[in-house]
Amino acid sequence: MTAATQAPPADAAGLDLAVESQEDRTHRIVRATVGDDHFRHGLRRARDGAAGWDGVEATEGKAVIELAVIKTSKGHALDALRVRSGADAVIYLGDDVTDEKAFAHLGAGDVSIKVGDGPTIARHRIPDTDTVATVLQFLLTQRSHIVIADNRRDQTS
Repeated sequence: MTAATQAPPADAAGLDLAVESQEDRTHRIVRATVGDDHFRHGLRRARDGAAGWDGVEATEGKAVIELAVIKTSKGHALDALRVRSGADAVIYLGDDVTDEKAFAHLGAGDVSIKVGDGPTIARHRIPDTDTVATVLQFLLTQRSHIVIADNRRDQTS
């Protein structure tokens, strides 16, 4: 995967435009600080412009608008990672509207956790990012117990 950062166009002062290309897919992400006048201007231009073009899928998050010219989402990426890694279960934690697409791709044996407020299809919710660390520590501890038990069983077989 290659990534490059381009200077913003002259009429988008204050915006950071990053372009990432990987094999057969290209997407652009505009990042700026919420509340910043340049951010609001850039978001409005993206909504009024490229977001409305035929073949462009726009997804607005908390501090970003994602524009894709191919069928892509965090859900599709999650599907690809599951296949590539051979995972039989996935845990996904997300705090943004864009994470809902990943939650939608999870199955009955997976775990979806919404971080923070807002509507969600996730099956579980935690209040904040500090609690994410607690959840991950709990998972690490539980996984360690399983690995230790498996190793003991293998040694006695």
